[in-house]
Amino acid sequence: MRYRFRCPKGHETEREYPIGTAPDEVVCPECGATAVRKFEVPAVLYRGSGWSGKGHGTPTMDEHAKMPRPWEFDDLQPGL
Repeated sequence: MRYRFRCPKGHETEREYPIGTAPDEVVCPECGATAVRKFEVPAVLYRGSGWSGKGHGTPTMDEHAKMPRPWEFDDLQPGL
């Protein structure tokens, strides 16, 4: 995973580390000062119809009728 670092003079550098192993500080390659890691939102791109497409939303009336009904107190048998 790529991580960005910035030194106090404004130089930015990018380094690659395995996930979870990036240090909080590195040496700036331009000036030798301590560069701290910048926290950024990772870019996520969802492709396909799996998350918002058909079959992942609210059930239709036909699908709702096929669902098992919730338990009621009358369904409980003595001794359970």
